[in-house]
Amino acid sequence: MRLPYWLDVNGTRLVVAAFGVLCGLTGVMAGLFEARQGSVAPSGYVISTIGSNYVSADDFTYFAITFVPNLFLTGILAVIVSCLVIIWSVRFVHKKNGALILLGLSVAQMLVGGGWVIDLSVLSCILAIRIGKPLNWWR
Repeated sequence: MRLPYWLDVNGTRLVVAAFGVLCGLTGVMAGLFEARQGSVAPSGYVISTIGSNYVSADDFTYFAITFVPNLFLTGILAVIVSCLVIIWSVRFVHKKNGALILLGLSVAQMLVGGGWVIDLSVLSCILAIRIGKPLNWWR
């Protein structure tokens, strides 16, 4: 008898889901900061998500890439795509092409202002390839 999908959890799937949620929450946070700056045009492709007026330490800010010419719209898109990353990494990453779609969503998150979490996203996509496959060589 096969277990329902929510009970069929292994360690690899749990780690991928945790990394995906972390990447998604980082993108949501960046998107909210970008949307808070208002409907202004960014100065270039690399933007400060927090804004140029905020300084928490010596010239520290959180950077992102965007190709959208409006910071409010960039923030809204970053929140939407980041929520899709969270949903996909928790619910659908174990499917046949789940890792590839998660990688595509992570790249889309990076390009619409979701922050610099592509390295953790790539690591979670590599781990997602191994979901459901035993690590016999480890023993």
